[in-house]
Amino acid sequence: MDAAHEKNLNSLHDQFEGKHEAEHIADTYEKTVKMFPEFSHDELLEQAEKRLKTELIKTVD
Repeated sequence: MDAAHEKNLNSLHDQFEGKHEAEHIADTYEKTVKMFPEFSHDELLEQAEKRLKTELIKTVD
């Protein structure tokens, strides 16, 4: 994993700490990278954030 991916993953952990398990955050990011290989690092971070936020909304409902 390159430095930009590591930075994105750390950002996700900081943002969703206590809301999602660390392993789930990492898995979600890795799946996002595989699903969207053409995305920039910023786009990957944004997409992973959306997925994690959507999961939080679904658990509240």
